[in-house]
Amino acid sequence: MSRRAPFPFPPPGDQNARAMEQLLYVDLAATARGFHRNEHGITSVAFAALTIDVLLSARPDRIICPLFGARQDALAVIERLQALGFGGAITVLSPRLPRPLLVEAELRALGPGHRLTLLQIS
Repeated sequence: MSRRAPFPFPPPGDQNARAMEQLLYVDLAATARGFHRNEHGITSVAFAALTIDVLLSARPDRIICPLFGARQDALAVIERLQALGFGGAITVLSPRLPRPLLVEAELRALGPGHRLTLLQIS
């Protein structure tokens, strides 16, 4: 079954175009609330508030989320994004992992494939 996602995968561009990406950070902290934008053009949303309306309003090129959260994890975020038809890039932030390629493969298998990148930040 194939259906066209309402959010097309953004084509690769030069560095200036990448600097203008619209980013949506999915906050998995226990204190995360609502949906807001900051002065740098980054939009943040609590996982519980992640809906199709938020995606349509934010129009993100890339979704960023942590691998682990207080109540949810990146698996839940990816599953919701897939259910909502998001077709853009996804970056999952993680601490150092002993087998990061294995974790990245597991996350990609949920549907986003090569649109997903695991980024270790510690």
